[in-house]
Amino acid sequence: MRTLGVAIARRELYRQIPLVGQLEVVEDKSGDLNRIVKYARFRWTYEPAMREEHLYDPVLLWMHDDRFVLTGFERVKGNSGTTDYAQSWLCALNGLER
Repeated sequence: MRTLGVAIARRELYRQIPLVGQLEVVEDKSGDLNRIVKYARFRWTYEPAMREEHLYDPVLLWMHDDRFVLTGFERVKGNSGTTDYAQSWLCALNGLER
């Protein structure tokens, strides 16, 4: 629901194509953060090579019926290092209906 930490306008969110995949929340040692970290891992299943997205320190913001929002931060690696951005994921167990 954000791009590089900036909230996407609600009307633009409805134009986004939902991603289909597997979501899991795990805990693991992070070398970058020097601590045990909990993160949500989303694996896209519709591409030939599975891609992954990570949401660090996820918190369940709200849940209703089969929809919920996780909020946390994403890490983006660039030429000048790694930047952390606020991020929220709108998730649906059976896909998002418009």
